Amino acid sequence: MVNELDSIPEGQRSTRVIVITGMPGAGKTWLATRFAQEYYNFFSHVCFIDGQSEATIKADIMHHARSKGGMVYSQATFKDALGFFRGDRSGNCLLFYDNVDKEDLDLVKLLPLGRQGLIIVTSRDHLKGELASESHLHIELDVMTEDEAIETIIQTSRLPNSAENRLAARAVAQELGCLPIALTQAGVSMFRYGYTVERYLTLYRTHWDRISGEDKAYSAFDISGQRLPRHFLDFLHLMSFMHHSNFPMEAISLAAEWGFEVELFQLAPREPIYEESIDLLKSIFCRNGQWDERSQSQMVMAIRNCSLGTFTPLPNSKSLFFHMHPLIHEWSMDRIPIHKRSLFKEAATRLVACAIKSLPLRIRLLSHIDSLLWYSAIAPMHVNDRAAFGKMLRKAGRLEDAQGVWVTVRDELESRYNRSHISFVTVNLEMALTLEKEVLQRRIWEREAVKRYGLAYGETDMKTLHAKRSLAETCQSIGDHESAALLLRYLLEGLEQQDAGSHLEVHRVKRIAASVSFQQQRYYDARTFGEQALQGLSSILPAHDREVLTASTELARTYRHLQLHADAERLQEGILKTAKATLKESDDVTLQATMALAKTHVSRKQYTEATQLLEPAIALFQEVYGEIRAAEAMILLVQIYMSQHPSRLSDAIELQKQIINIFTKNFGKDDSRTTVQMAHLVVFYENKNRLREAEDLLKQILQTVRGQDKKANIEAIDVMNKLAEFRVKQKRYEEALCLDVECLDAYIEEYGSHSVVVADTKLKLAVILYQLRNMAQAKTLAEEAVTVYAKDIESNGEEYNEALKTLYWIQNPVKAHAKMAYQEFKEPIMTELGILKYKWHCSQSGDYRRGPVEAKGANVNQVE
Repeated sequence: MVNELDSIPEGQRSTRVIVITGMPGAGKTWLATRFAQEYYNFFSHVCFIDGQSEATIKADIMHHARSKGGMVYSQATFKDALGFFRGDRSGNCLLFYDNVDKEDLDLVKLLPLGRQGLIIVTSRDHLKGELASESHLHIELDVMTEDEAIETIIQTSRLPNSAENRLAARAVAQELGCLPIALTQAGVSMFRYGYTVERYLTLYRTHWDRISGEDKAYSAFDISGQRLPRHFLDFLHLMSFMHHSNFPMEAISLAAEWGFEVELFQLAPREPIYEESIDLLKSIFCRNGQWDERSQSQMVMAIRNCSLGTFTPLPNSKSLFFHMHPLIHEWSMDRIPIHKRSLFKEAATRLVACAIKSLPLRIRLLSHIDSLLWYSAIAPMHVNDRAAFGKMLRKAGRLEDAQGVWVTVRDELESRYNRSHISFVTVNLEMALTLEKEVLQRRIWEREAVKRYGLAYGETDMKTLHAKRSLAETCQSIGDHESAALLLRYLLEGLEQQDAGSHLEVHRVKRIAASVSFQQQRYYDARTFGEQALQGLSSILPAHDREVLTASTELARTYRHLQLHADAERLQEGILKTAKATLKESDDVTLQATMALAKTHVSRKQYTEATQLLEPAIALFQEVYGEIRAAEAMILLVQIYMSQHPSRLSDAIELQKQIINIFTKNFGKDDSRTTVQMAHLVVFYENKNRLREAEDLLKQILQTVRGQDKKANIEAIDVMNKLAEFRVKQKRYEEALCLDVECLDAYIEEYGSHSVVVADTKLKLAVILYQLRNMAQAKTLAEEAVTVYAKDIESNGEEYNEALKTLYWIQNPVKAHAKMAYQEFKEPIMTELGILKYKWHCSQSGDYRRGPVEAKGANVNQVE
């Protein structure tokens, strides 16, 4: 294996897989562990993975990615975790898959292949050797030869290498079947406790009453274990219910500080075993009334001395991780008297249930929560503890796992209480938080919780307020903004009565209130709530916390809508800087911050900055979100190109072609979204004077629009309307006439003949017909437009004014280009049309509604 380290060229991105196979106790784990310890500094990370099943492998991979990947991977799925170990962020890792013994396990899909580093697999299954990168990397171990076994005993016991000792060691080797792990344990026991070889052999024979290889090792462990104080041996029994590696010893001191009595939920009364388990924990860890550093040091030293466990330091901490060899882990469980196993299981559960109160420890305890849930077959876990673990799984982002736990909790409570019982309501509320897609069911449960909590605890109790906040978030997510706003108002009033002005819950409620206000277009309220929420959250949580980043992002969005672009830019630059420093480039927060800042740069006409920001992000958008979301970013980039120097027009055309290809692939060539993008490309071609290509593409669009329901293609019709305006500027009136006739038919079908958008189109047609000297039809269309505008002059003042002027020109072509006062053409036209008593006032701001055109967003390339 050492040669493999030397043979990996610097910078080479390939994974070497070494497979060690052999019978139980042959030393597979020992060999791999010694290698990992000796070459620890060669690797950026060394990760031990329990290979007993696909579930344990996935749990460990996720645990390591979450603990080593920082905030970015704090809620990583298994796929995310594999991506972490494949990528550069993980560095040069050693992954040690131990005890991969199941014959039907498909290990290949569970290995992060394709990156630099080393994977070591240990297995009893000889066929697993096929996974080795090369044939010589399959290492087959068997029992030692007698000479090797004697040498191992002499070296580990540090006895003189005399003929007498070698002869006695031969007898021990024969008794232990030359199993490496048993031989090592025997030698360590002789050295630590001063046994002669003969004395050890006598002790061994009194313990060994079985014949299998594992039991030979068990006898060796028994001899070491009998020298431990009772409470240290009980500690090993306790740890046998945890995952065999990476138990944080800090959890013990925290749980002891709280008297081992913390309960996140009190859904059902406890049984006598609860108090017994607390007494057991105190007898192990608080023999002098409390747990202290001296007690821990004594335990660590004793267990290390008898080689029944190892302790490694936590990163950047004085605390320790505890690890057990899988075989010792099994031995520790098997040596618990049958009638006491339930008690030790309860005590192990109590220890973890207390420790998860600590936020920093939660992610490190997930693998141990999984192990305890798996061991529920030995002794059913109390419903209160299952509820606590279900909540931790949800907070870790494992919603399906959490939901599975909560289902068992609800089933048990159903057998205890009726559905109206407050504990049942609590479970339904927690289950609601695990539902991502079933929002209606989620709202039903949350409403019930709000009602029942209000009756049981009062409207201003924190439990009731928490339920209201969950319900408000759900209402917001389904667009019921009025209900969300009402709930938030009650929430803020309730929190004020609690005098909880600085409470984290207050700032969370204000963030939701800001989001709801924004959705209701109450931007000044959104700004007030958003600024208060961000200030409060930032005072409690670190800058890189997702709640802080989300609050910052939403406030920046509000600033943009209030035209406070400088404030939005300042805030977004801070978000992006923090996201890049603490999260990965492809994280959702980072990408959304990139897009938002690019839009702000565009609003401020900072096109160079927007381009530099958005161009490298397009590939990440496609990788993370897929082609459609990437196309949205590309549409914004096209706008930027069109707003820059004319030399970027070619870039805009090429990018627009890619957008059309994406839309065609995902929606079809006849879909309105595709034809809209094609219409934009026509305009780009015209601007570039590539008229033949523009004509060909325009024919395709017209064929599509004519062959389909015009209502489905109304956005494409809007773009054709714009194109007709372009034709008028080119004085290509007949082509413009054909386009606007198509548009008029579609608009009448979509909006009705008396809509403002139809009047706009008729007025454009009147101008075109005037240029083609078709005065009669031009006059008819202009009169129809004036009549529509006159019905709501207050909203359509400018359009009405322009229509009167156009109609006068049509009737008086000689005076068409002369400068005229408004009254000169207003009175005769109004008299002719019978419009004499309309009174209207134009707003000085000129901020008029354009009706359906603006509502539909005629410029579909403008990304909000």
